[in-house]
Amino acid sequence: MKISFSKNLIFGLFIVLNSCQSSTENSSNNGSYVSLIKFFEEEKIILTKKNNLIEKSIVKDGNKETKKMSNINWEKELEIFKDCDINKPAWRNLYHQEKEVLDKKQLIRYTSLDDKLTIKNIVIEYDSTNKISEIQINKSTKNNLYSSNEELIYNRKNGYSIKRDQKVVLLGNSNLFIKALFLK
Repeated sequence: MKISFSKNLIFGLFIVLNSCQSSTENSSNNGSYVSLIKFFEEEKIILTKKNNLIEKSIVKDGNKETKKMSNINWEKELEIFKDCDINKPAWRNLYHQEKEVLDKKQLIRYTSLDDKLTIKNIVIEYDSTNKISEIQINKSTKNNLYSSNEELIYNRKNGYSIKRDQKVVLLGNSNLFIKALFLK
């Protein structure tokens, strides 16, 4: 009787300890990524309070326009970045995460494991105080009628840029480049 009880106790402890170990391992790579939505919501609040002037240049198919702007609708301005958040339940574990340390900076790189996903990669750079300093996003969409490649860069100190190259069957190619500089 004691032997049977001891075997059951040991077996039970083994199962409990093994399940605890598995849950810890899974929590470190549980498909949760840095939330771009949360980051850009916080940026929107900060930028709205600062009410900085920006210089925005737009080059569309070779035609350039530059203007200085204030009283910016940051919700609208940062929406394209927030739309790149990869924390969707259907995308859980579909991005490979790599961490790299360079000098005083840390990089986290998310790379798509599925060619069908439009967000191909995201690189998040942290400064020496462990705050996000820059985010780079590459998007790509392609089908029989349309292809689009986008590169989005947001730098907390300097501003942001958006580069988009599109090809549409029967309509041709279109290029767009937007650069917004934070003026102090």
